[in-house]
Amino acid sequence: MNAIAPTSIYPGPRAACHILLVDDDLAVLTTVGGLLEQEGYDVATAINGSEALELLLGHRPQLVILDMRMPIMNGWDFARALKARGIEVPTLVMSANGNAARWSAEIGAGGALAKPFEADELIRQTERLCLPA
Repeated sequence: MNAIAPTSIYPGPRAACHILLVDDDLAVLTTVGGLLEQEGYDVATAINGSEALELLLGHRPQLVILDMRMPIMNGWDFARALKARGIEVPTLVMSANGNAARWSAEIGAGGALAKPFEADELIRQTERLCLPA
């Protein structure tokens, strides 16, 4: 991931766009979450799908950025749980595995980022998918 913060390509308030970032790697949560917050987004984090589901009880995001391979509840199980609860939210799959795009399609996500990725690409995908309520 690029440590240099990109310049926004779409001006406007981002604080209205609430993002749920789900990844079991604390360094990723810190780096990606910090970058998104620096860009003006409101970010909540969870270390697995189970914790993310608990957060959804009181926090309804406009975008979920989701790792697929996590302990306790992986990205596939999280996506199934959302569907079972009737929760529809744009999702961006973020994975170190080369199969990020395929996995994104498997769960019906709106996009994929293969780690490592450039910060500009993260922001472009986020801006495209994050639709404020």
